[in-house]
Amino acid sequence: MTSENMQSNTTNPKKSISRATRILLVVSLALNLLVGGVIVGAVLSGKAGGPPRFDLNLGPYVRALAPEQRRQIGEALRGRDDLRPLGPRERRINKTAFIAALNADPFDATVIEDQLSDQRNRTTRLVDAGQAALVDIIRNMTAEERSAFADRLDRAFRDIQRDNRHHSPADRSDSRSQSGG
Repeated sequence: MTSENMQSNTTNPKKSISRATRILLVVSLALNLLVGGVIVGAVLSGKAGGPPRFDLNLGPYVRALAPEQRRQIGEALRGRDDLRPLGPRERRINKTAFIAALNADPFDATVIEDQLSDQRNRTTRLVDAGQAALVDIIRNMTAEERSAFADRLDRAFRDIQRDNRHHSPADRSDSRSQSGG
């Protein structure tokens, strides 16, 4: 290496990502993986020997359906290959690529953006499919079935509202501070 090359290397500031930005990116990735995993897991997980169950964070809407209707939504989603969660190998590859991108010098944020975008797109496809399946179920209901569904849904919303009043954020923070967490 010539002295000119050595000098140019020492005068160029090293492009690096700050520790706070790295932590933020890792936390963001973890949250995206958590949300996606919960949603996909809800579709594809189930009790041993039984079909996978489905909730898809549509919460009260799905709970207000009849059991057969919930099964129909689950079957519709399980039948779609594009909604399958990443396998362990793909998750490991993505994790390794994400960590490598964080440590790369020069740092290329597009690698991180692409991975986060892929996660968001998978989650969006799953939510969209769940919502479409719910709308299909409702579309095929008779007026009487829709009325019964509306009553159950109204009760579910009231239950959520009641639970939220009994467990306000202040209550949760008080209980955490009392428990030392």
